[in-house]
Amino acid sequence: MDDQSGSTRKPLFCPHCGHPINADEKFCGNCGFDLATYFATHGTPAGGSSSNAGPSDERPKPANNGANADTSKRTGAQKSVTEQNGGQSAASQRPKPSQSTPRQTQAPMRRQNRKPMARWKIVTIVVVVVLLIGGYLFGNHYYSKAATMDRIVNRLQSQKGLSSYFTSSDPSLKISNSTLLPLSKYMSSHNQSLASFKSELNNVGATNNDRFIYKQTGHHLLLFPKWQVQVKPVYPEVTTNHKNVTIKLDGKKVAKSTSTSFTKKLGPLVPGQYKLTANGTVNGHNITNSGTYHINSDSDYYNLELKTISFTVQTAPSATVYINGKSQGKADSDGLLDVQEIPFSSNMEVTAKYALTNSSITSKRTKVTDSDDGTTVDVTFPHLLSEDDAQTFLDGFFETVEGVSNSGDMSDATDDNGKSMAEYFEGGSSNSLYGEYEKMAKGYYKDDNIDDVDYSTEIESVYPASNDNTNIQFKLTYDFDNENDEHVQVYEYTFTVKKNGDDTRIVSSTTAKKVDDYDE
Repeated sequence: MDDQSGSTRKPLFCPHCGHPINADEKFCGNCGFDLATYFATHGTPAGGSSSNAGPSDERPKPANNGANADTSKRTGAQKSVTEQNGGQSAASQRPKPSQSTPRQTQAPMRRQNRKPMARWKIVTIVVVVVLLIGGYLFGNHYYSKAATMDRIVNRLQSQKGLSSYFTSSDPSLKISNSTLLPLSKYMSSHNQSLASFKSELNNVGATNNDRFIYKQTGHHLLLFPKWQVQVKPVYPEVTTNHKNVTIKLDGKKVAKSTSTSFTKKLGPLVPGQYKLTANGTVNGHNITNSGTYHINSDSDYYNLELKTISFTVQTAPSATVYINGKSQGKADSDGLLDVQEIPFSSNMEVTAKYALTNSSITSKRTKVTDSDDGTTVDVTFPHLLSEDDAQTFLDGFFETVEGVSNSGDMSDATDDNGKSMAEYFEGGSSNSLYGEYEKMAKGYYKDDNIDDVDYSTEIESVYPASNDNTNIQFKLTYDFDNENDEHVQVYEYTFTVKKNGDDTRIVSSTTAKKVDDYDE
C-alpha cells in the first residue's frame, strides 16, 4: 500500500455551493452553509485533515435531497468499516481501479448569482404602477357624486348628452335625449330652478316634490360608483270645449276631441317645459289656443278652451305690448292699447317693453284670466311709480315749497305728514335742486309785488327712466296773488325720481319749459 501520510493536502469545497473552504471553517463564507454540523455527521471529505482521503481534485457536486440521504447512509457504513480495519478506509481494502478507468467524483453545483433586472423592465413597471394609481385617482374623482352632478347640470344647460345620466322609476317611460329635452329647456332658461335642482339633489338626494331622486345605481368599471337621477314621470290632463279639436304636445298630435267637454290624460312625461296647442273651428272661425307650460305634477290641469277675449292694456306710453311673447302693438301717449278678440288661453300673460336710448326695460308679467274680458289690465314696470303715486308725490313736494314761499321760513318747508323739503331729494339738502327751490321760494316771499303763491300740478305721463328710476312729466301752475290782480304762469317739467320701498326722492329735473302766461 502507498504511504499517504506525506501526501500534499487537497483543497476542500463547500458541499452546498462548491466554494473553496478551509478545514477549520464552521460556516461557508459564500453561502453560509453549516459546515461543522455537516462534517460531524458525514465525516471530513477527501483533502481534509484525514490522511486516508482519496486523491480526487474534482469539486463534489451538491447532491439532491435523495442523494444526500443515500450519501449519509453510505458515509456511516464506510465509517464502520474503517473502524473495523484499524482506521483504514474501506476504499483502501478494495482493489484499486484500473488507471484506464479513473474514479468519477461529482463536483457540487455552484450557486449562480442572479443577473440584475433590465432597466427598461423597471421603468415599464414603474410607469404601469403610476398609470394605475393615476387612473384610479382620476376615476374616483370623475365618477364621484359631486362631479357627476356638475356634468348633469352642464348637460342640462347645453341640452345635449343627458340620457346616460337619467333613469326612471316608471318602466313605461323611455329615457332618451328627446324625452329629456323638455326638462333641459326649462332648466336652461330658469337659472334659479337649476340651482335649486342641483342643491337639493346634492344635499338631500331628492327635489322637494320627489320628482327627481339622485342615487347610486351601479358601478363603472367595477370600481367606481355610478350616480344617476331617477325620474318620476308626470301624467297631466288637458281639456277643451269643442268637438273635433286637434290637441298637440310639442307639435305632435296626441288627441282629437270627441265632445264639448273633452278630457285627455297625457304621459308619461319627464317634468319640464312643453308647448300645448288646441286648434279647431268655432262658428266658422279657425281658433288656436296655444301656450308654453311648465308641467311638473300629476295634478296639473290645462284648459285648452277655444274662445276669444278683449281687454285694454294700461302701461307706459309708447311701450310695446306682448301677449305670450307675441307683439300686439304700441301703447299710445296715454299708455293705452286695446286688445280685441284674441284667442284666450289659461296661461295668457301680458308684458310690455319700453325702449330707452341704448337699451330697453321689460315690465312685470301680468296674468290674464277670462274674468278680465272687457276690463283694463295694468302692466307695470319694476320700480315704476303709478300715476296716482306720482301725483301724491308731487302734491306733497310742492306743499313744502309753498310753505317757504309764503313764510320765508325753512321750518315751514314740510308737507302735511311732516316730511321736509330736503327729504324729497336724493342726497337731501346737498342735492343742487334743493338749493334752487329754496332760493326760488324765498325769492317769491321777498318780492313785494307777490302776496302769496299757490302751486298745482297736472301729470301728463309717467314712464321708466331706467331699471330703478321713473320719469314724471307734468305741468306746474304758479298762481301769484297780489292786491290788484292774479297772475298765472304754467311750466312743463320732467322729474326723474327714485323709489326705495315706500320712499321716493327726486334725482334730477329737466329745465322748465313755459307753456302759458296770463293774468286773471
